[in-house]
Amino acid sequence: MSAEFAKKFEPPAQNEPLRFRYTTYMGEFHPAERKVVVEFSPRDLGLTEVQQVKLTKLAGARYNPEKEVIRIGCDMFDHQAQNKRYLGDLVQKLITEAKVCIFLLPSPDIF
Repeated sequence: MSAEFAKKFEPPAQNEPLRFRYTTYMGEFHPAERKVVVEFSPRDLGLTEVQQVKLTKLAGARYNPEKEVIRIGCDMFDHQAQNKRYLGDLVQKLITEAKVCIFLLPSPDIF
């Protein structure tokens, strides 16, 4: 009976690089229920190679070089929607900062 409601898996489209993960406890209250995690690959954002490297450095320990994925979680707000909004804004700020390129002095790092 449940097979008739099943949907075929469709991978995320190119214009959907962010993957959000939520946890629910089926009607039960749990403090971890408000946590939201976003995961994305810098390669999927349409950045140059230098911008991708800068983004991974800005992400720090949240970047997994084996999977080439950045994972950031948030549970500081009371509702999942608020945490998702915060993460979306944070990712946008990281991307904006990765696109900023300052050339002041010659150095081994471009940024």
